[in-house]
Amino acid sequence: MTSVCGSRKCLSSTRTRPRSSHASPFKRSLWPDEIAVHVLSIDSVHCQDAHLVGAKAAHLARARSLGFPVPDAIVLPCSLSEAVLSAAASQVAPEGVHAGRLAVMAADPSLFAGLPARVRQLGEPLVVRSSSPAEADPRLAGAFASFLGVSLDDLATAILGVWSSALRDPPPQTHEGDDCLDVASQGHSVTPMGVIIQRELDPEFAGCAHVAPAGDVRVIATVGSAAGLMAGWESGVTATVAENGVIAGDAAISAIGAGVLVEVADLARSICSALGDTLIEWAYASGEVWLLQSRKAAAEPSAGPARQPEAVPLRIDARRLASAIYPAGDLAVVSTEVGDAADGWFATECGVGPVVIVDV
Repeated sequence: MTSVCGSRKCLSSTRTRPRSSHASPFKRSLWPDEIAVHVLSIDSVHCQDAHLVGAKAAHLARARSLGFPVPDAIVLPCSLSEAVLSAAASQVAPEGVHAGRLAVMAADPSLFAGLPARVRQLGEPLVVRSSSPAEADPRLAGAFASFLGVSLDDLATAILGVWSSALRDPPPQTHEGDDCLDVASQGHSVTPMGVIIQRELDPEFAGCAHVAPAGDVRVIATVGSAAGLMAGWESGVTATVAENGVIAGDAAISAIGAGVLVEVADLARSICSALGDTLIEWAYASGEVWLLQSRKAAAEPSAGPARQPEAVPLRIDARRLASAIYPAGDLAVVSTEVGDAADGWFATECGVGPVVIVDV
């Protein structure tokens, strides 16, 4: 089972027709004795509610309902995770977010008894993916865990792994409407977490595609699974497909094929038109381009004049600095343009302004 973080046809295309070793600090009574596993088919209308199942599952459910080629899936609603995550956050927050994650992983896997029978119809191996309401924010793309190559025997462990990734340090700024349960006493937050369970594809090619405002589509692709590409381990090949079908990117044409690149671009434009999502993750398997994820891309930074970094006041202990650099017995002479050397402290600034100079 492989963890990735870190995250898949087209209305206008003729080919792409739409369609732990750590002991848990919890007392057993903190966990529910059992969870009634109310799972949803991705074809359920309830799966289109991002607050119920998370943004990733909701976008895929909407796309599938419109006929786009989304692999079949079973979805665990966010509410299923709340009792376990809230218990973990309230009990383990004083020990840090990592202790909380380990505590979630130590939950009794028999909580999910009966779920494998519901999932077996999908086949193996499985992919178990996060789906949080918070993932509607492009800044949180890849913030939660997903697992590839999951067997039915490992299903409960993978679900708990996805849930545990919901325990996180809070973002620097809290935005109104964020779907987070705050742990105010320690400044941590926990995000309700849905889970998508699908049969893992064995793609010939995979990657992502971004629709530019002018209609051109930038396709990034790799041979085989896109796991390394999504995690940043691989760079892949890149092509830009214009609306008239002209492709710029010889390396991508050679590695992936012009036909697949055009299909991917058609899918991306159609998703953008139907759902407003400008970024998709895709996979080409069994002769089809499949949609694995769609969302709005993060806004491009606006071009403007270079901004001079603000000066950040620092205090440097010159004696410790010198003793760390020079062996005992050497003479270190420290000079500065500002500050008072009487007590061995010098005021300086980082970015703009005077700096401390150390000479022998």
